[in-house]
Amino acid sequence: MQYESDRSFALSLDTSEFSPEELSVKQVGRKLRVSGRTEKKQEDGKGSYFYRCQEFRQELDLPDDVDPQTVTCSLVDGRLQIQAPREKRQSDGKERIVPINVKTVCGDASPRRDIR
Repeated sequence: MQYESDRSFALSLDTSEFSPEELSVKQVGRKLRVSGRTEKKQEDGKGSYFYRCQEFRQELDLPDDVDPQTVTCSLVDGRLQIQAPREKRQSDGKERIVPINVKTVCGDASPRRDIR
């Protein structure tokens, strides 16, 4: 289940069938790859046994206003919680002075100054 608000991005997945070691969350560029794999040996009580395997994979794109480096994960009561704050968007139409950094060609180590 994915939740979005003006201040945060959040994803909550039911992972109660998986231990923490069986879960993986990877961030590659602006994508999140969430996966889990479990394999359990079960006996039938008559001397035979079988394996039960369960696996899931989910890939999603992060919203444009989420910095991938701010993504956090936690496991709470069998639910994997993935969260990230949303960056404040600049309002269109407002004037902003952009500083110009002055650099010398010679590689001078003197302090640089901003020109406005």
